[in-house]
Formats: sequence, structure tokens, C-alpha cells
Amino acid sequence: MINLETYKGVILETDIIASSLLEKEQTNESITYYLIRKPCYTTVIQITEMLEVSDSPQEEEIISKGFIGLRILGLHPRYSKSIAQNLKILNKIHPEIAFRCAVTAAISQESLLPIITKRFYAVYSRLENVLTIKPDDIR
Repeated sequence: MINLETYKGVILETDIIASSLLEKEQTNESITYYLIRKPCYTTVIQITEMLEVSDSPQEEEIISKGFIGLRILGLHPRYSKSIAQNLKILNKIHPEIAFRCAVTAAISQESLLPIITKRFYAVYSRLENVLTIKPDDIR
């Protein structure tokens, strides 16, 4: 089990954000659960993915409201080296999602923030200096 108290914050991946928006009650996979414990971040990648699947202005509004309270991290040129290093590894393992994961991983590495995810756990755990946490492993 992992104690979130040792980290200054966490990055929530798309799968965690999406399940939080869809669930009716608060669980250990909800945004509220994490916000109570630590500052929560996400990246421009996750927001873009969520908005891409919206089918209407109403869905976009619901998705946008889901990001209230989250801090959104963008890209900085200094991340380029980390992104490239991650891409070299991830293109061999999962080329279909390599770029989006390489970017998110670099933001995690440079910000010293662990990533909470179920869906991408196996991908991120292949990278050095990227702490990846499954929701079920949090206490």
C-alpha cells in the first residue's frame, strides 16, 4: 500500500478522471478522493483526450466541470529530452500510445509527481524515474 502523504501532489490519468466523472458515488478512484489528500494535477494530454470524445456542448461542459480543482500542467521545451528518452523505450513496447505516454511521463518526471492510473500502469512502470500508482494500492 502506498501513502500519498509522502508526495507533494499526484497526476491523475485519463482513466481515473473519466471513471470519476461517470461514477455516482465517491470511491478511491474519484477526483474528490484524491483532492482531499493532495494537490491533484493532470496534463494537457488528458484534457484533450476527454474533450475529444465529447459529442455535444453539454458533454464538454460536464467534462470541463470535472477539471475544477485540478491543476493543469502544460509542456515546456525543457521536457524535450525526457520525452525523447521515454519515446525510445515506449515505441518498442506500445507504439500506438507511445507519444501521449512519453509526454505525460516526462511531465511526471520533471514535476516529481507520481501518476495514478490503472489503464496505463504497465506502460509507465517500464520507465525509470516514473512512479506509477494503481488506485487500489493507495491507503
